[in-house]
Order: sequence, then structure tokens, then C-alpha cells
Amino acid sequence: MALSGMVPRGVLPDWMYHAQLPPPAHAFNPARPGITWVDLVFPFFLFAMGAAMPIALGARLSAGVHPARVALEVLFRTIVLAAFALYVQHINPWLLQATPSPRTWLIALLGFALLFPALARLPRNWPAALQTAIRIAGWGGCIALCASLRYADGTGWRLTRSDIIIVVLANTWLFGAIIWLLSRDFVPLRLGLMIALIAFRLSHESPGWIQDAWNWTPAPWIFTPYYLQYLMIVLPGTIVGELFLRRAGEPPVVSTTGSRILAAGALIGSFELCAITLIVMGRANDPLTRYSLLMTCFTVCGAAVGLRGVSDPFLGRVAGWGAMWFVIGLLFEPLEGGIKKDPSNLCYYFVTSGLATFMLLALWIAARSSVFVRCTNWIAIRNLIPPLAVLTGIEAAAGSAFVDPWPRAAWALAKTLLLAAVIAYLTRRRIFFRA
Repeated sequence: MALSGMVPRGVLPDWMYHAQLPPPAHAFNPARPGITWVDLVFPFFLFAMGAAMPIALGARLSAGVHPARVALEVLFRTIVLAAFALYVQHINPWLLQATPSPRTWLIALLGFALLFPALARLPRNWPAALQTAIRIAGWGGCIALCASLRYADGTGWRLTRSDIIIVVLANTWLFGAIIWLLSRDFVPLRLGLMIALIAFRLSHESPGWIQDAWNWTPAPWIFTPYYLQYLMIVLPGTIVGELFLRRAGEPPVVSTTGSRILAAGALIGSFELCAITLIVMGRANDPLTRYSLLMTCFTVCGAAVGLRGVSDPFLGRVAGWGAMWFVIGLLFEPLEGGIKKDPSNLCYYFVTSGLATFMLLALWIAARSSVFVRCTNWIAIRNLIPPLAVLTGIEAAAGSAFVDPWPRAAWALAKTLLLAAVIAYLTRRRIFFRA
């Protein structure tokens, strides 16, 4: 996520950017089919959120919290996400000024710092009154900052100025979590709702009540039915998340040489599957593409069937779901002009769900022999590393030293790793942003 936003624009090959925003001009071309690695960032994020729902919400239910109380907590987090979407867009340094000045970078850092009292997890042994005072101070500071800012177009705070990605996350979190709460013991209900979403997607262009429902929205700045299509990535994530949750409660499987070899094969194969898909679907205009897709389809099915025989049946169950999503996506590929992230289509939803399943499986296998720390944070991508790099002069020095495209891309990778190191440090100190 961080790297895709930091690579230099316009100078690298097509596959380093969104497929529908090719270099050098990055002009949006909705008719251009294909996906790149950059186009996997958002669906993998959505899938991970869906996979986390059974684990996070299930823990609340297991602790004896009433489902109605959990639903209210889901609603509260949705409200916080909506506020976060507004806030991060209002302190976006490139919206404040097309070419940010030192003052703009300082404002960006201030906006980042204010989120610590607003959202950082506070020690439980602190008095409740103190925690409340810190929260009020943090959110009050965020509101005061947004109210004082003026933007390049001369306007101030606006309800319609929000981060569209976080808005989509808020919508899919709310509806995905509620759907999971209602269907946590009945996966067929989730599958039926996905079929209904497909029907809405395919029928909304014809006049009638479905079209009216599709276009209706009481608050366009935060909700539109179009966003609910992304549930076709979130809901498969919830199914896989349940498998991981169930696996955690099962007795450990005794590893054998054969099972370790097959697990290693699943690890390598998962990464290869993503690479092959990007190569094939990245050249969707090639006449041979659909034959390549057919071969990829057979490969995925064969891999899933093979994993069914592993001594740990968990691998086979996860691979089976991943293969199913992937194959369904490939069957939608001829529809809507081929796979596209923007405007996103059915092929994109299901292919990326399948790829995310296999990638999650690969990371799970890798994590059994490695130590991983959580290194994810949203706002630090725009409001921590870039301002610090500019204000310290490092960005200017790097710009002079790295003139050619690929060295500039390597510098973007270095900043990404620095961001990961900062977040890893905060994680070890148990400093999290959480509603």
C-alpha cells in the first residue's frame, strides 16, 4: 500500500501502476482491461478485513457480550471510520497545497500527532476521567485543525471532501460485520447474499425498482449502494477467517516430511499463482490471454485438489475456497470488457478474492516458521514519512542522487521499509490507533 503510493509517477513500466492509469500521463482509461500488482492492494486489504471479522467479533461473542451490543460497537466503529475518512483527506498535504511548503508539511505532521490522543489505545489502568479528557482533547484538536484550514481551491472544511477508500471500508465494515453476525452459523446465507449482489449488479442498468434502489442514497458523501459490491471480496474473507478461527481451536497436526513438502509447495505455488495471474491479466488485449486463463484455471483446480490430500485438512479447505473464487472470477472475465479495478467488475472481485485466499494461506504457512509483526498504518503513509523526509532535507538529497527511474523506485522502497520499521516499533510498544 505504501510503496504503490510512493513510486515515481510516469517513468516506470505499466505494471508498476494501476492498469487503468498507465504512464506516462496517468490519464484514466476505463476501457483498458488488465490488472497489476498495484491493483491487488485494495482487494487484499478488504479481504483481510473480512477475514478478521470472525476472529475479532467472535472473541466478543465468546466473552459473553450480547450480539446486539456487538452490533452497536460495529456501528460506533463505522462512525469513527467515517470521521477518519473526512479527517485524513482534510489534512492531506497535497490537497492543502499542490506543491507543499514547509508550513504545509508541519500541518501534516500536526494532523498526524493529533490522532494519538484521539485514537491511540490508552493504558487500562489510567483513570476513566483522564482517558475521557485525553479523547476530548484529541478530537477537539482534530476538529479545530480542520476548521482552520484552507485549501488550494480557496475553500475550507467540506463534508464531501473525504478519502474514498476509507469511505468504502466504512461501508463494507458495517454491512459485512452485520451480515456475519446474522449468518455466523450459516455460510449458505452469505453465499445467497452474494448471489443477490451479483443480480443487482447485472440488473441495475435496466429501468425499474432495482435501478431506483441502486441509485438511491440518503447521504452520498458516506453511502451509495455501489460500494456494497465490494462485499463480494469481504464476505469470502469472512468464510476463510472462520476456517482460520476453527483451525486455532483444533489440536495441532503432527508434521510429516510429506506434509512439509506439500506445505512448502503451497507456499511457493501461492506466490506463483499471483505472479502468473498478473502476467496473464496484465496483457488482457492479447488474443492468447483467454487460453492462458483457461490453463491457469486448470492449474488452480489441480492445486486445490492436491492439497485436499495433505495430512492437515485445513490447507485443503482453504485452498478449495480460494480455487472456487478464482475460477468463478475467470468465468466472468469475458464480461464487462475484461478484468478491471476501476471501474471494478465481477471478474475483479472474485479473482482477487481467490488470490487473497492463496496469499493468506501462503503467509500463514510462512508464519509458522517465522516471526511477523503488524506493520500497517494508513495515515503515516502520507502524513509522517513524506513530511519528515522533506523537512529534514533527505528528500531533496535523494532527488539529486537518484535521477534515473529505477533508483527513484528503490528510494520509494526504502521509505516504505522505514515506515514499516516505525510501525513495527509502535506495535512492539503496543501503541495502536483503534476506535
